Amino acid sequence: ADWVRYLQDGKVFQYSTSNIKAAARFRSHADSKAEMIFNKLMLKAIALPAGGVLSPKGYDLYDFQKNFGVPHILGGNKTYIAHQPGLGKSAQSICAVNSKWGRTLIVVPSFLRITWAREITKWSIKDFPSIAVVPVSTKQALTNWDADFVIVPDSMIAKPWVQAGLLKQNFRYVFVDEGHRFKTPDASRTVALFGGKTKKIKSPGLIYRAEHVCMLSGTPLLNRPIELWPVLFAMAPELIDFMSYQDFGFHFGGRFVGFRFDRL
Repeated sequence: ADWVRYLQDGKVFQYSTSNIKAAARFRSHADSKAEMIFNKLMLKAIALPAGGVLSPKGYDLYDFQKNFGVPHILGGNKTYIAHQPGLGKSAQSICAVNSKWGRTLIVVPSFLRITWAREITKWSIKDFPSIAVVPVSTKQALTNWDADFVIVPDSMIAKPWVQAGLLKQNFRYVFVDEGHRFKTPDASRTVALFGGKTKKIKSPGLIYRAEHVCMLSGTPLLNRPIELWPVLFAMAPELIDFMSYQDFGFHFGGRFVGFRFDRL
């Protein structure tokens, strides 16, 4: 929400809205912090690729996908698509790759590996795109790291041999399906993706070398606001004023210091 405070008859009123066009009506009353946030969130026109959004013959995206979803991916370095399940997040991702071709890493829950391979085959404008699905450790020698699309189960990105293989590649795109699963800061897969160090793994982060990184989720918040911190801090830390995990929890999660008798 965009917060704006304004005076009327000597009283301070506070207005909030998630619609930035509505917030623009009150912009003249915004304080410096609200103005800074407003500037970050102001919608900007994103130009479509010169050749338009490309999809294979016989398949076409909906207007909201080709006019907003795909340009959103191509218009920024780090983006988030939080469409409801079934609204074509994978189709938009692949059509973004069609429109500005580049090798692609896709991090998915294990049960979605075949689904993504099928969607790539359906939506890619290449007749026969090469697709590599990272197998179990016993078959690691079979992995084609040079494929057009490399699909990795999120449960495996922290494995040393997978990290070694991925960090040798230059991907233009990194798509992370079900991005809300990276909600625990010190989990091995979170550290592998966003960078950091634990007792088990040290990673520079898989998202920082790609031209376009996009998190995909139909349910970005499952339980508590604090679960949003890892993704926000990795993808757009300026939007939360670079708050630490603890500061974010106190500010947005309702945490408290000391003992609360009213919790008995």
